[in-house]
Amino acid sequence: MPEQPTTIEHLRIGDRGREGASAVSWPYKQSFEDDRRRRAHAARREALMQTLVGCLAAGCLMWLSHEILAAVALVIAAVNCLVAMCWPTTAWVRVKSGLTTIGRAAGVAIGWLALLPLFVLFFVPFGLLFRRGAKDPMKRHFDAQASTYWRQRQQPDEILRRLRQQS
Repeated sequence: MPEQPTTIEHLRIGDRGREGASAVSWPYKQSFEDDRRRRAHAARREALMQTLVGCLAAGCLMWLSHEILAAVALVIAAVNCLVAMCWPTTAWVRVKSGLTTIGRAAGVAIGWLALLPLFVLFFVPFGLLFRRGAKDPMKRHFDAQASTYWRQRQQPDEILRRLRQQS
């Protein structure tokens, strides 16, 4: 019995037939290229939207007479757009990841810096005032003598009349 070769080429072509036979059911080379093109197109579109937002921010800063900040925002938007247009599936992914990390850190910091004073200056004093008053608008109380708090309620005449009309 002849010994079977154990190379990758044998496993790829092997006893199953030609390489093209598998391409009928799964065109793996084409799907990889299509996926890469789709991801690159999506990255370019996302970068263009980010560039538009950066340019709008730069315009608003320029309108508010903050020329240096406007120039910084415009340069960041232009570099982001340039990187995304030239290397959408490699370098821009890393740039996007870095900017996302910076954005999340800034969001956490701003959240703590803005919401903590709001909580301390607004919710704590009102909570203390409400506890100090301790008024129960429903006038609830615990009755130790009561066997149950259930009350038998009678149906209003209007409901009974409507029920009679349906039958």
